[in-house]
Amino acid sequence: MNYAAHLGYWKIRGSYKSTDDCEDAKGAMLTLLAENPVKMPDDFADLSPAVRSEVIESLVCIATDDPRLKGW
Repeated sequence: MNYAAHLGYWKIRGSYKSTDDCEDAKGAMLTLLAENPVKMPDDFADLSPAVRSEVIESLVCIATDDPRLKGW
């Protein structure tokens, strides 16, 4: 993964009404990965377990009005 990539290149994994909702979803994904990885959402199915873990652990919640998204 390219952690320095512009946000416009990031894959959106979900949209939430608030930061708390986003953080809750992120926590739920980490729990699911740890407890029952076979039930991960389909958009993670094509990833190897190591990559899936790295992706889940690096999820970031950003606001839709984040200035880094300007022009994308």
